Amino acid sequence: MNAYIEIVAAAFATLFFALMRRTPNRVLLLTTILGASGWALFSIIEGYNEMAAYFAAALFIGILAEIFARIKKTPTTVILICGIIPLVPGVLFYETMMYFVQDDTNQAIQSGVDTLLSAGSMVFAIIVSTLLGKHIINPITKFIRSKKVKKA
Repeated sequence: MNAYIEIVAAAFATLFFALMRRTPNRVLLLTTILGASGWALFSIIEGYNEMAAYFAAALFIGILAEIFARIKKTPTTVILICGIIPLVPGVLFYETMMYFVQDDTNQAIQSGVDTLLSAGSMVFAIIVSTLLGKHIINPITKFIRSKKVKKA
């Protein structure tokens, strides 16, 4: 599929998922752009290493979600959950189930391992971005806000 079509589809998937979850209007555009840009990054890196692509894209989305959550004064999970939706390995899970139904156990196990590794790399990236947000981004934003208060 054309890369541009995939990015637009990722943007719409993110937008409609955000609408379904009743995401606040002030972050709808932000989550849409985040989901599309995360998918674009995944598409670029996927040709080299699929697990690294899942990790890098999820880390990118997670760090930006941490930053934007502080800017928009919204919980990080609101932005993160919507932004990461295009990366969820649903097709891999579908293929795993299809192989099990077709009694192709070897392919099912291989596909299942790929699915778990993909999801696991995304989870690890989210953990890393949350820790970065808590220990680096949060102190920086507190410092910046304290400087603004002193100026006023």
